[in-house]
Order: sequence, then C-alpha cells, then structure tokens
Amino acid sequence: MSYCRWSSMDYKCDLYVYESSNGVEIHFAGSRRDVPEEDYPPLMDDPPENASEEEFKAYWTKWFERHQMVMDLIKDKPLVPIGGPLDGETRTFSDHDDAADWIEGFLAPLGIYIYPDDLAASLRADRETADVS
Repeated sequence: MSYCRWSSMDYKCDLYVYESSNGVEIHFAGSRRDVPEEDYPPLMDDPPENASEEEFKAYWTKWFERHQMVMDLIKDKPLVPIGGPLDGETRTFSDHDDAADWIEGFLAPLGIYIYPDDLAASLRADRETADVS
C-alpha cells in the first residue's frame, strides 16, 4: 500500500511512502518543480456522497480538466534541488509506528520536505491491518 507518491498533492510531494516486505519504506526526492503555489488551480472538493450518474460524470470531467491544467503548469518547469539532509535517500522502518514516530519527531521539525499533513496518522491507522512481516 502506498501512503503518498511523487505525484501526490499535484506532484508536489517530496516523499514516496509505502509498505514493503521490509517494513515501511520512505524515499526522498532530491528535487522538485519550481512552481509558485499561487499558480496552481484551486483544489476540488471530494465528489458528493450520493451523486447521481450525471453528477458523478460532471465531477470527474472537472477533475480531469483540473488535472490537465496542473500537467500543463508543471511540464516545462525546471527541477530545483530541495537542499535537505535526506535528498535522494531511502529510510526503512520495521513498522508503521516507528515510521510515524520518526516523521513526527524528526522529519516534521525539519520543515523542509512536502508531504501530506496526515501521513503519520495514516500510518498509525493502518498499523493493525498492515501486511508487513
């Protein structure tokens, strides 16, 4: 299972985090696209819960239009070094709690890398159902 990928958060995520047979793997990007945050189109809400087929199709049409806007925005932007101490590295943790503790205790205080705010909580929520042995 993947918790975040380079493509997460409109291709702004600096981490690729997933379960493996070794535990929880965290790969760090060494660079990111140089795009000002204000250039991104507004985020979309989740689709309505009990959407009709027409509403569902309309939602995904708008989602794909927004996605294409993001792809057009980033396609020619240069990659710039992140400049953090973990650029290009990989860390492996024996379990979800160890990874979450490290994210909260070490990674978050650095304030350098971009990743989902709920990453540690997501790891903890999945610890009991994890297929890591």
